[in-house]
Amino acid sequence: MVPHQRFADDRPPYAVLFAWNHAEEIMAKEQEFRDAGGRWIRYVPGVRVD
Repeated sequence: MVPHQRFADDRPPYAVLFAWNHAEEIMAKEQEFRDAGGRWIRYVPGVRVD
């Protein structure tokens, strides 16, 4: 796990979303990540990249 500010500064191309049960809330909160071209890797119920 990295501090939020590092995540915001580095803008990785992909991020693994471990908190699958809060996926919609997290992805909505991190819309800037998506807008910058970031993609989420989710693994529940199956592996997919959003």
